[in-house]
Amino acid sequence: MDRGTGEGLKTPKAARLPKYLTLTEVIKRKVDAGERAILDFYDPRIEEVRERIRDMQEELRELEAERDQSLDSLRQANARPLYTDDMCQICWMGPASESLPCSHSMCSECRHKLTSCPWDRRPLL
Repeated sequence: MDRGTGEGLKTPKAARLPKYLTLTEVIKRKVDAGERAILDFYDPRIEEVRERIRDMQEELRELEAERDQSLDSLRQANARPLYTDDMCQICWMGPASESLPCSHSMCSECRHKLTSCPWDRRPLL
């Protein structure tokens, strides 16, 4: 078999290489084949990593939105005064709608729970 001419090879004519290849063409073909082999091996793994990155970015966006919502709630809570003159001075939650005989006031929820004024201990009627 003659190595330079390709005689003796049992391949179809369409698959035969040209008689003479330059060194650059041989190197380019080997590099291309190596690149294809690498891409064939790593492409599925690269896609898996890209998918994980997309999932993590979506999770990050959700967490950032949750954080922003929590911060907005805190800002709103901090913007409100801690108490006002018309708030119940026992629970600090409801409006002081019930007035006691001793002139102290509290919300209706606390009024039903107490039997005497918490400030001067006078019995409630």
